[in-house]
Amino acid sequence: MATAVVFSTMGNMTKEIDANGNTKTFSYDNKGNTLTATDELGNTCYYTYATDQNRILTYTDFKGLRYNLSYDNAGNLVKLVSPGSSIYEASYDQYGKIIYSKDPLGNVYAYNYDVFGNPSTVNGPNGYHADLSFDARGNLLSYTDARGSKNSGEYDILDRLKKVTDPINNVTRLSYDAQGNIVSVSNKNNEVTAINYDASNRPVQYTNPLGNKTKLSYDAMDKLTAVTNAANQTNLLQHNSLSRLTRMQDAQGNYSNIDYDANGNVTVLRLPNGQTINYTYDKKNRIIQTRDDNGTIANLIYDANGNITSFENGTGAIITATYDSLNRVTSFTDALGNRSKYTYNKNGKITSIEDRNGISSFYTYDSMSRVTSYRDNSGSIVTSSYDAQGNITQLKDQKNNITNYTYDSLNRRKTMTHADGTYRQYFYDKKGNLSSVRLEDASILSYQYDPQNRMTTKTLPGGDVCYYTYDNIGRVLTATNNAGTISFGYDILNRVISESFNGRTTTYTHST
Repeated sequence: MATAVVFSTMGNMTKEIDANGNTKTFSYDNKGNTLTATDELGNTCYYTYATDQNRILTYTDFKGLRYNLSYDNAGNLVKLVSPGSSIYEASYDQYGKIIYSKDPLGNVYAYNYDVFGNPSTVNGPNGYHADLSFDARGNLLSYTDARGSKNSGEYDILDRLKKVTDPINNVTRLSYDAQGNIVSVSNKNNEVTAINYDASNRPVQYTNPLGNKTKLSYDAMDKLTAVTNAANQTNLLQHNSLSRLTRMQDAQGNYSNIDYDANGNVTVLRLPNGQTINYTYDKKNRIIQTRDDNGTIANLIYDANGNITSFENGTGAIITATYDSLNRVTSFTDALGNRSKYTYNKNGKITSIEDRNGISSFYTYDSMSRVTSYRDNSGSIVTSSYDAQGNITQLKDQKNNITNYTYDSLNRRKTMTHADGTYRQYFYDKKGNLSSVRLEDASILSYQYDPQNRMTTKTLPGGDVCYYTYDNIGRVLTATNNAGTISFGYDILNRVISESFNGRTTTYTHST
């Protein structure tokens, strides 16, 4: 059964009835603006409008909480006052482009545009700055941050991205077939990932830089029916006539079956171990109960805005939550009656947490909503500072010990310097993998990787070396150090079934 709709003589939808018979209703003014919307449970939200411009002036949600909206003469939204008096403001240029915005804490962002209307600069609080450039066709050519780190892109004559260069000149190249499908992606080391497509432009094979292949198959409705990995293990999927997934079978033959109601909600899940889980929904298609074969029942209750207010697990224990006018959790009570409380600032960031023992923690934020201080119940304070990219640059602990951090143009950590002057230094390979760490005592910890960025060796400061090998689907086969070699065996579901070390083997069994 499909969703049914009823229209008024003016062509406005007044009623919507889903496949389970649940009904939503709508009312309108004589201009066709929605005045009320009543959900399947009878909760109603309300709209009011400016008499001459059909712009929404107020919106009152299902819990009776009101939002107020204001506009400029061109109809652009310039002010939004949400429940709790959080205020968002904005202004626009003559072309309707936003040039100024202010969040509820008073943080201001400013925007400039090129002659084609593309953003050219963005300035924000705490030194945030970005420069952008576009070509005449609207393709992003470059993005430069406040430190001058530049990412750039190049395009073909069909405006398809063909080359990306990062701030340290690492290049990624993309190529396409005649239909516009990406057929290869290569990195600075000319390591290529290839993609093959069928006549319907569906990806049917992925080949990684090591030559390992993953194959995909589809049905006539373009639904995925099989995935075969590089170890020739195949997972199968079946769908019904409505393209809903009804059966999943793994490479070992274990399968799960799924039933649905008329609205497409999962009603029964049959697991490979024979267990069955049943699901019940309310008129808004939200889960309100689950039940398994053992008779274990879990119940959920929601408020009018869809927030979960109560969860009763299978043992009868009840967990409850309360929310503020912006649908943020203000308290959480566990099954033993222990209660935690939460408060927020106007940008929605948590400012305090009182745990179930009555112990409180307090948080402050900068204008970019990054934590700048943490104070515990005893009054001890930890503070932090950031650069314009959001990287933490300084951390001061409860004893006023200061640790400083620096970063490269790719925002990777370069150094960590402690209060006593000792430091740790980080180095990376061309692919961005951590290649070595100079530790505080000047010793070196180093790493090597294969073309798939999997660690193959780790050299410890004392000179001991650990080696790792992998199979063609990425599972660790062996780990070797000066004490010997551990070998791992796997079942077809990629679960460890054996570990062998120095002639001794431990085996593991798994349930289906």
